[in-house]
Amino acid sequence: ILTRSLTPFIISVYIPSILLVIISWVSFLLPPELPRIVLLLCTSFLLLNMFNTCRSSAPISNSLTLLDIWLLFCLFMMVLAILEFLIITIFISSNHKNTHIHVQHLLSSDTVTEENFN
Repeated sequence: ILTRSLTPFIISVYIPSILLVIISWVSFLLPPELPRIVLLLCTSFLLLNMFNTCRSSAPISNSLTLLDIWLLFCLFMMVLAILEFLIITIFISSNHKNTHIHVQHLLSSDTVTEENFN
């Protein structure tokens, strides 16, 4: 009977890919001053490299293997993390711009009262 040991795949592919996805999602817990996009891009490139290595070392197949599907799912999760980062960044920058314009308008008015700030 032909059998395949899954332990090398679990140790070399599944566990590292899970950790990379976890690191990408944990990056949102870091302070916003840190360059999160660098962490997200580095983990994405590592996962993409892992995918390419697995594809090149696997036997030639016309269909996707379960390992390919797993790594594509992990890459999809990384893309979602990057998109979430971009949406958050755009939202924060637009809020800062609107707040800055509102403060300039209040400061340019003739009389600054407490009612203007409420």
